Amino acid sequence: MDWDVVCAPGEESIRIPSGKRGEWTHIAPHVLMEPATYPALPSMTILCNRLPWQIRITPLSSSHYRPNFVTLSDVVTTLYTTLRTPVSSAEFGSLPHAEQRYVSDAFTERWKSVGGGHREKEREKAKGIKRVDWFCGRTGFDGLDRMSGGGEKWVLRVGGGG
Repeated sequence: MDWDVVCAPGEESIRIPSGKRGEWTHIAPHVLMEPATYPALPSMTILCNRLPWQIRITPLSSSHYRPNFVTLSDVVTTLYTTLRTPVSSAEFGSLPHAEQRYVSDAFTERWKSVGGGHREKEREKAKGIKRVDWFCGRTGFDGLDRMSGGGEKWVLRVGGGG
């Protein structure tokens, strides 16, 4: 799956292999409603070595129907909304000085790349540093790996620039 976690999840922002070597296609809506895991799980906890937070994923009530398992849509929607959460000054201050610089640079790059005009960029800048900036610009979704013996615990892999 090809997705930049900075982008709102949807049919246009998520691509999957088309079946032809090296070719991609936009994800179909019905694929987003499939279980995120096999076997299907009622919830997931996602950890990432780049983040000090855990991300808890449960079926979202806004789904077209209320499944009793986590869907791919639940995963990408919860990841996106959680990573858009503003960071407190205490959280930012807990980083080593060098890391603060990398996160600040990622924040600057992110708000400067917002589409639209000057007003939209300034609006995004005013919202401040967000959890996604902890990735220091490496925002390409590289997948989830189940932790050995972790049950519902999964490790988020990110890399590349989205």
